[in-house]
Parts: sequence; structure tokens; C-alpha cells
Amino acid sequence: MKTAGVIRYSCGILFILFSFAYLFFMQGDLLAQAQFVFSRGVTHYSIPVGALVITAVLQILQWIVSLVVKLPSRWHALTYYPSFLALAMLTDFNRDTINDFHWGAWVWLLPLLIILFFVLIRLAEIAEEVVPDTYPNTFSSKLWPNYLVMLVMIVFCGGCHRAPDTYHYELKTERLILEGRYADAAQVGIKSLVTTERLNNLRCYALSKEGLLAEHLFDYPQPYGVNGLLNVNDIDTLHYRFDAGDICFSLGALKGKNVRSLDSFLKLVEPLLQHRADSLAEVDSFYLASSDSIKEAHLRRLNANTVQRRRAADYHLCSLLLRKKVQQFASLLPSYYPQEETDSTYISSLPRSYREAMTLLKPELADSITRSQYEAYVHLRDSLSYNPLIQTNKTRREFGDTYWWYYDH
Repeated sequence: MKTAGVIRYSCGILFILFSFAYLFFMQGDLLAQAQFVFSRGVTHYSIPVGALVITAVLQILQWIVSLVVKLPSRWHALTYYPSFLALAMLTDFNRDTINDFHWGAWVWLLPLLIILFFVLIRLAEIAEEVVPDTYPNTFSSKLWPNYLVMLVMIVFCGGCHRAPDTYHYELKTERLILEGRYADAAQVGIKSLVTTERLNNLRCYALSKEGLLAEHLFDYPQPYGVNGLLNVNDIDTLHYRFDAGDICFSLGALKGKNVRSLDSFLKLVEPLLQHRADSLAEVDSFYLASSDSIKEAHLRRLNANTVQRRRAADYHLCSLLLRKKVQQFASLLPSYYPQEETDSTYISSLPRSYREAMTLLKPELADSITRSQYEAYVHLRDSLSYNPLIQTNKTRREFGDTYWWYYDH
């Protein structure tokens, strides 16, 4: 009885720990997305609560199975088979199965796995009958088969999900943005060289909300060019909780049906970009305000408008960089980042992406650190010109997060 108790409780603890961690850390955003799409946005999935409830239900399912199927203590872990099977089915989602629900391979795989369960039960009973009487009485001989079975089922369950990492990155970034955790959202999957257009859109928005879009734009791979910055047509309110329409609104304009490109959208926000916070009308209205409360409210509005203009301006300038229109970028830059005539440190005061772009045109005006980095990049690039593939890979390892590498490759 003592041995059976140790096996029962240890297997239960292992299952609960795995199930909760799997649902909370790995599959929570996927289940939240599935519930959002299936309920058409009516209900909300809480990741910690959902992990607790699902784990509890699966544990109850195991308890029922253990009452119905009387297995020897050596094979007690097999009673978790239906729970692991239910967990695998519950988390086997990807973009296609969520957006257009279908059972996929489970239509024929589920009956086979149920049959396999009954076959394993019968084999366990037969094995227990043929094992010598002296062997089953040892503690370890009953313990390790259960742990081995648990390990096999954990690997099976963890290997069933088909969603790629980039889809998980998208969902997690979207959730963090909705929670207002923009700095955390910008860090999701930052070490991965694989990305998607939508993931880049979300990352750029998170950076923009932190005021760091121009500083860290090329920390991420940009294979989609300007569409990776903002694809104004990527609007799907049925499948996205946060889409391009929300990004457009945050930049100062609503995306209409006739707005089909980023250029046409930027024309909508052009009045906002050209408007100056220190215009005479705003300054006069500020000083002529009749009370301190009105002045404070007016000042808050001016600050909010200034922040929104800066975000829209960075989107405009970054779109030019992603299109590799450096000359046009340089001519427009002073409109958004004014330069004083006597300011000799103008370029060094710019965000990193702008600083590197200006170094391509005017390396002599760059600060010493940026200029030395650019010279090192040019030297490495030119030394590997004999083999374009080696040149691309080696320069990416050292300078892949710079605008210079993006511009050349």
C-alpha cells in the first residue's frame, strides 16, 4: 500500500506540474486566440485561470479512469493516458485550424489512439501475470515503469502541437501590447532570425510606443521591407485582437477602404506631420486660458499631440529607410528633427538608424564611434567581396543589426 501510494502521488504531481507549465508558459496564448476566434470575441480566456481549470479537469478524468480501469501499481501511469490525449488534442492548434476550424488528422488518429489505450491495458495485465513473484515486490521495479510511461506520454503530448514559433511570438506580442507592456512585447523572439510580416508590424508598434522605433528598428530581421513596418491592409477583426487598423489610428488617422498602401496612409497623417506644437494659435490659446485647470488640460493635449507627431514622423522616416531612399530621407530629416545652424553634434544626437543612414551620405560628420564602426563594416565587406554568400553571412554576424547591412543586402 505504501509503494502504491508513492507511485500514485508522484505520478499525480508530475502530471499536474507538466500540465500547468505546458498550458501556462507554452500554450496559453494559443488557447486565448482559439477562444477569441471561436467565440467571435465575446468571451475572454485567462491564461493562469485556464491552466488551473484545465489541469484540474484532466486530473479528475484520470481519477475516474483509475476507478474504472483496475491496473497493477506497476502500470498506474497508464491511467493518465486519456488525460494526456485530451491535453494533446486541446493544444494541437495552428493558424489554419483556428481561423478555419477542422479536426485534421485527429479524425482518424483519435480512434486509433483509443484502441491503443485498451491494447496497452491488456498488455499490462498480461505482463503482470507472467512476471516472477519475487520481482514485482521491489520498490524500484514498480516505480521506474511508471516514470518511463509518464516520460513517453509527456514527449508525445509536447510533440503534437503544430504551430510554428513565429505564430507563438505573434500571439504573445499581441497580448503584451494589449496589456500595455510595450517594452516586453518588443523583446519577444528577439534572438530568432525567423519572423513574419505581422510579427514585425507588432514589434515596430511596440517600439514606437516606447519611442524607440528609430533606435532599434534593425535589431530585428527585415525581410519584408516597408510592409514589415506597417502593412495597412492587414486588418482582420475576426482573427486579430490588435491589427493594422489600430496601429493606423494610434498614428493619427483612420484607415479607409481607399487607403491601400503605406504611402497613401502617410498622406492622411501629413497634416499632422506638418503641424508644429509651437504654432502661434496653440501658444496664444495656452496663455489666454482663463484658469490653471484649462492650462493644464491644454498642455497635456499639446504633449500628447507632440508624441503622436513624433511617432508618425518616425514611421515616415523609417519607411524611407526600408525602401533604401536615403537621399529623400536626408532631405526630409530636418523637417522632423530640426538642426540648429551652430550644432556640430547634430548627427550624433539622432537615433541609431538615422545616424547610420546619415553616415552613408556624410561619414565625415558622424561621431567617432559610429564612424569607426562604419569603417570596420566597410573593411570587412570589401575583404569578403570574392564570395557574396560568405560576405553576407559574416557581415550579418557582426553587423546584422545595422542599417548598413540592410542597405547592402
